[in-house]
Amino acid sequence: METGTARGPGGRGATARGRAIGFSPRGVGSATRRAGRPRPSERWRTGPARRIEAEDNAARVNVFRQGSHVIGHRGSPRKALENTLASFDLAEADGADGVELDVRLTLDGEAVVLHDPELVRGDRRLPVGSLTVLDVKSAPARKGELEGEVPTLREVFLRYGGAARYLVELKTGPAARPNLLEHRVAGLLSAFGLLEKVAVLSFSPEMLRRVKEIRPEVETALVYDGTAYRPEGQLWPVLPPGCTMIAPHHALVGERLFEEAGAAGLSVHVWTVNEPELAGRLARLGARSVISDVPDLVGPAVRAVTGRTGGFGLRLAQPDEPDAPATPEVPAGDPSA
Repeated sequence: METGTARGPGGRGATARGRAIGFSPRGVGSATRRAGRPRPSERWRTGPARRIEAEDNAARVNVFRQGSHVIGHRGSPRKALENTLASFDLAEADGADGVELDVRLTLDGEAVVLHDPELVRGDRRLPVGSLTVLDVKSAPARKGELEGEVPTLREVFLRYGGAARYLVELKTGPAARPNLLEHRVAGLLSAFGLLEKVAVLSFSPEMLRRVKEIRPEVETALVYDGTAYRPEGQLWPVLPPGCTMIAPHHALVGERLFEEAGAAGLSVHVWTVNEPELAGRLARLGARSVISDVPDLVGPAVRAVTGRTGGFGLRLAQPDEPDAPATPEVPAGDPSA
């Protein structure tokens, strides 16, 4: 997402709090039973067993379907380089409930967390899609006086696991490899058991359509600003199939949008909100995400409405935790492989 806001001062090479971080993913491949007749083993389950099952199903509702969340826009980018682990750590320390991050695909098919389509190396500008993940990590990324290492999406999920909420924005890549980024991201969400903690965002309706085809359970949100085409009389663009969230720029948001979105069953996620007064107003109107460069400033205004405490917390690694899943392979026969 583009903010159009100048970055504030920040120390060069801001670092994260040094703690050993880990995450124990839930089992891979757990399927949800289709609605209909229960399995024979379930027909006689009553009382507490039924109540536990109902509570478990309720817990599976995507977190972005309820409440208002303070989301660090690429972390806390005025204090550390955006889209780095240091920036995400600072967003947590600043009271954010989660982070918004941008994902691109490397030449060797790794999902890396990076907004810009190119990396600057000396006097050269190199497309991310032409570099391997080792190339991307071989030198720090820089923006102004800030620098840091580009993380992979897998590294982000390893660090924060299910403690954080994530808005994962897919960036378009080489047309020669359609579907590959969507497959990688959907596979990681499944492998780490994060389907209820993530919404996948994009300016591209086509990318969101492909995500839903690959993994229908993933919640998707169309991002748009004032340049997007909207049918006459409609407050948001035409949505791809299965998309039930919209992510407008804050300049396009008002009471009418929330009323009409609510009537249409859409949740609203607003960017980039850096004024506390506006953040509080959006929370009162029902914004599910208030996405901000300054979560420490807007967080109190949102929490005054929600009554929730901020911060998603970092999990300390446990010696007996199993290894995290490897990056999933693209299914055999996929044309993007």
